[in-house]
Amino acid sequence: MERQIIVDAKYIAALKLFAAVKDVRERLVAISVEASAKEARLMTTDGHRMAIVRAGVNGEASDTQEVQKAVIPLVMFEHIKPFGSVLISLEAPLEEANTGSLSRKVNINWNGMTKEGVSLDECGVDWRRVFPREVSFKAGHFDLRYLGDLTKVQKLLGLKTSPVLAQNGPEKAAVVFFGDGDIQALVMPMRIDNDSLPDTFEWVLDSLETED
Repeated sequence: MERQIIVDAKYIAALKLFAAVKDVRERLVAISVEASAKEARLMTTDGHRMAIVRAGVNGEASDTQEVQKAVIPLVMFEHIKPFGSVLISLEAPLEEANTGSLSRKVNINWNGMTKEGVSLDECGVDWRRVFPREVSFKAGHFDLRYLGDLTKVQKLLGLKTSPVLAQNGPEKAAVVFFGDGDIQALVMPMRIDNDSLPDTFEWVLDSLETED
C-alpha cells in the first residue's frame, strides 16, 4: 500500500459542491489528491471555482516517502454523507497499465462502507498555478449562484459565521475564507459587458411628489 489519507467526511461533502456535475474533462468530475508521508491535499474545481482541503495521513501504512497523486472519480464518493470520517487508500500503480500510466487502485472507506475503483489516467488541475498568493481587495463581478453555494459549504462545515470573499479585482480569482483553517476556496470573477448596462439609474432617486 502506498498511502492512506484520513479526512473528515464534512470536507468531502464540501468538495463535491466545487466539482463539475457533468463535463467531458473527467478531471473536473473528480477529486484530485496529493499525499506525502505527513499530510495530504484534496482538491476539486469546475473551472470557475475551486476548493482545497488539508487532511492527515496514516504514516504507518506507507512504505514510501514519495508524494503520491491520484485523480479519483467523484462517483466513488457519492455514498458519503457529511458525518464521520473517510479513509482513502491509494494502492501502487496498476502493473497491467502502460508504462507511465497514472492509474492506480483506490479504496474509499466511510463508516464501514467500502468502494473500490481505479483513479483516472491523467493529472489533476495544478491548483498552485491558479490560486493567488495575495489579494488586492479590489472589486470584481461574481456569479451569484456560486456565492450562494458558499453558504452551503459553511453549513456543511458546521460554522455559524458567514464566509468572507476577499476580492481580487475584475480578472483575478477571489479567495474565500470560511473560518476553518483546513479548507480554502477561490471563485473566478465574471466578465461584464459594460455596454449592456444602462447609462443612468437616477430615476430611482427621483421624487414622485409634485412641486407646488
